[in-house]
Amino acid sequence: MLKTLALSSVLYGALFSAVLALLSFLSLSWVANKSHLKFQGVLFGGMLLRLLISGAAVIWVWKYTTLDGTAFVVGLLAAYFVLQVIETIFLQRLLKRTRTARRA
Repeated sequence: MLKTLALSSVLYGALFSAVLALLSFLSLSWVANKSHLKFQGVLFGGMLLRLLISGAAVIWVWKYTTLDGTAFVVGLLAAYFVLQVIETIFLQRLLKRTRTARRA
């Protein structure tokens, strides 16, 4: 029972992180063709918003659910770092294509 609770907590943390990463990527994809000032605003505002939402989720899991809080945080952080690398690679490719299209 304890192993399945820890595993499900890790999976919920990873899923939560994946949803945040998807929303972040979509917002950055939308703003890629806008001005640099708007792009930086969405980038840094999104980082702050993601931090606040993640913190609230961790507090909520620890106080109000039966999930293992430590396992949830492990899943959240592990998925966050992996998805951040993937998001950065895709975003670099997108910005390179956008820059090339602007020059043409």
